[in-house]
Amino acid sequence: MFTTVISGIAFVYGGIFTAGVMLRAAALMPVYAVGVFAGSRMFGFASEATYRAIAYASILFVAFV
Repeated sequence: MFTTVISGIAFVYGGIFTAGVMLRAAALMPVYAVGVFAGSRMFGFASEATYRAIAYASILFVAFV
């Protein structure tokens, strides 16, 4: 927790956390929450191979976006 607070202060001071970034983060928070909820509900239904394929596809998608 201590390092998180220190990192947050450093990011604000360094200009990484701007008002625009925080606004985007706030706008995307509901989407993130729905994704986490859906993923946690479906985790038990998927096989390890399916989970791994979806995880790799998600990482690949994020890398290109």
